Amino acid sequence: MNSQVILSVRNYKQHFPINRSLTVRAVNGISFDLRKGEIFGLVGESGCGKSTVARAVMGIYTPTEGDIFFKEYLISEKRSYRQHRKDVQRNMQVIFQDSAAALNPRMKVADIIAEPLVINRLYPDRTQRRAEVDKLLALVGLDVGYGNKFPGEISGGQRQRVAIARSIAVNPELIVADEPVASLDVSIQAQIVSLFQHLQREHQFTFLFIAHDLSMVRYLCDRVGVMYAGKLVELAPAKELFETPLHPYTRALISAIPVPDPLYERSKRIIPHTRETADLSGEWREVLPGHFLLTQPPPPDEAFLSGVPGEGTA
Repeated sequence: MNSQVILSVRNYKQHFPINRSLTVRAVNGISFDLRKGEIFGLVGESGCGKSTVARAVMGIYTPTEGDIFFKEYLISEKRSYRQHRKDVQRNMQVIFQDSAAALNPRMKVADIIAEPLVINRLYPDRTQRRAEVDKLLALVGLDVGYGNKFPGEISGGQRQRVAIARSIAVNPELIVADEPVASLDVSIQAQIVSLFQHLQREHQFTFLFIAHDLSMVRYLCDRVGVMYAGKLVELAPAKELFETPLHPYTRALISAIPVPDPLYERSKRIIPHTRETADLSGEWREVLPGHFLLTQPPPPDEAFLSGVPGEGTA
């Protein structure tokens, strides 16, 4: 895998003041890197701050604290973002959860997919542009005839494929997918996930994939970060995270993954975990190569700290 970092989030905090006495700390200091060509999963329960991170990466929110870099650009700072807006907006695209709301119901599918090409002045010839739209439709598994339909005339899974085609039209370097399959049927989810894998494998797209379906994340993602109450509590390669979870919250999440076996489901033990029992006061440390954990520091070695050699030593 390419080790080049395309997105870097450093001590990012997002606080929303409600009134003088109440501030919602949606994200409370997280850091991670996203490498070029990988699918990075961000998981956690509803309200943990996943979508807030996505909106900050896309420039919708200005961070309360911390820095967000896209390539070498500091996009969390307004002046720097404005300076590099054209490059950032072309090379960073988003796929929303609700495809019905994300697509203009008065535009035909071909015009929706062609819109980024028009904005970025690619394929100025109308015939060439329509030929590129047809290629994109075929790439996401749709017949070219869908280009003449309106979003309301096609199914939810087909609308999401249109949204994906639009997001890859300008060949972006990063695609932020904010729960892109949560509203779809299970069989359609599998098709969309397979499409993501194909786009990564064949075209080297980079994804920040935000979801709460752990089974899907385990199947799709290269690395996974687990969020809880606005904090990143664990981050590791997907296989390692699911086989040897270290944080109590991660273990609780994995224990709750449904298994299509009624006998196993009746006998399995779900590990309880509540906000009252959670300890979020630790330090973000690399406990294994590439495996990060929010944990308390190890106890100091008293003999080492004292500097007093033991008996019989020189």
